Amino acid sequence: MRAVVVNCTLKPSPEPSNTDAPAEVVAGWSHKTGRAMASNLYAVAKTLSARPVPAPPQ
Repeated sequence: MRAVVVNCTLKPSPEPSNTDAPAEVVAGWSHKTGRAMASNLYAVAKTLSARPVPAPPQ
């Protein structure tokens, strides 16, 4: 899984950006939970591969 955090600001470079803090929170959360999410997705894919869900009746 990949994520892109876009941090844009109109402030001059030396001033702190208001978007830095939320971007850092998202990046930290992504880093911490990324492995768990990947592991869960792999387990679900493996289970569905072994026992596919049948199509709904028409």
